[in-house]
Amino acid sequence: IRNLPHILEILADNSAVTKEVDPLTEFVRVGLSMGIVQNVVGHDGTLSVIVLDQAVEQEIQNAARQTSQGSYVALDPTLTQRLIEAIQTQLDEAASLGLPPVLLVNPQIRLVFSRLIRRYLPGVTVLSYTEVTGETNLRSIGTVTLQKQSGQETPRT
Repeated sequence: IRNLPHILEILADNSAVTKEVDPLTEFVRVGLSMGIVQNVVGHDGTLSVIVLDQAVEQEIQNAARQTSQGSYVALDPTLTQRLIEAIQTQLDEAASLGLPPVLLVNPQIRLVFSRLIRRYLPGVTVLSYTEVTGETNLRSIGTVTLQKQSGQETPRT
């Protein structure tokens, strides 16, 4: 494991805050963010990302659940399918431009959102805003929305 001393230092620094694995994992990700982001930055040094519409982020945050086994998102299956399809549409557009599949989300939902979509879209990188430093040249290439479809309502916030 690269950066093991740094990882252990981050864990030691934050173990007084929490003993829960999920938050500690997020602390480590923020501490290693430069390396994580470096893996998905384009040839021109720009991080091209797809973001979530605020209503989508709110829907995910409202559906987030915490158990003794960890956290997850309890979305309606139909809504989950619509979300995955909307993400796939944006990913297809990014792929047509030769860009890596990267989603940038609110840090409060990064872990649960990543777990949700990993089952359907395993190759997607999910970053939080806290993992992107001010030195990173950032470009938004799309927004995931849940458009109103015939006979369906848009998510309520």
